[in-house]
Amino acid sequence: MPGVEEYYPNFAEAAFKRGYSVLTYEGPGQGQALRKYGLTYTPEWEKSVKAVLDEFLRTHAKPSKIVLIGMSMGGYFAPRAAAFEERIDGVVAYDTCYDFGEVASRIISTAKNPEAPKNIGVSCAYNNARWTMGTEDADDTLKACAAYTLSRPSPIASGKTY
Repeated sequence: MPGVEEYYPNFAEAAFKRGYSVLTYEGPGQGQALRKYGLTYTPEWEKSVKAVLDEFLRTHAKPSKIVLIGMSMGGYFAPRAAAFEERIDGVVAYDTCYDFGEVASRIISTAKNPEAPKNIGVSCAYNNARWTMGTEDADDTLKACAAYTLSRPSPIASGKTY
């Protein structure tokens, strides 16, 4: 998911110039939250959105509408958060990520191939997934990625194992 510095030129600047208030932040698995504090991704993105909104609304007036925009992995995070956070009035999933577990299983099965380290794209995607998910190996990474789906309730949120 793009960090704050990537969101600004992509759409935040244009929205701001048109009179919209824009708040960007880095949540678990992103930017400083990951690098400085070691916070890895969570499929329960509504928790970080709630914390950000709580703090923002503690110090600012509530806007007439709050729209959550997610890019890349945010195509999972934004709809997920909007489903659980009542203060969200609208959501934009720019490049909807419907089932990250399905996508990850293709990459990780390729990464298990002994030739995979020679493919920079596969190697980079796999190592980034391990880092941002906080996992140790391919099996742990596959299990973690399976929770990021909009097709059914998250196993973490529902307490079920699929």
